[in-house]
Amino acid sequence: MLSLSSSTDPVNAPPATPTARRQGEAQLVQKVCGWIDLHLHEDISWERLVRISGVSAPNLQALFLRHLKTTPMMYIRARRLGPGAEPAAASAPSQFAKTP
Repeated sequence: MLSLSSSTDPVNAPPATPTARRQGEAQLVQKVCGWIDLHLHEDISWERLVRISGVSAPNLQALFLRHLKTTPMMYIRARRLGPGAEPAAASAPSQFAKTP
């Protein structure tokens, strides 16, 4: 006879401890970051991130803020720019710059 109180049954499983929940969140954020890193050359929308993560946009935003102290879109921007890179506008000469 099959028991419904199996430990693999999510309905009857005991609630996750705060530590287990936080570890699960960290793994989800790592999964999303890994996906982002593989797709940096593509357009990455909120809809894609939500679909990949399996959580809502507000929850994904909260998870990134909690675990990385940044938003998903700021994470993408930072990864695209790389360490020490400047935005193109900052490195381009200004039309208002004084010439000697």
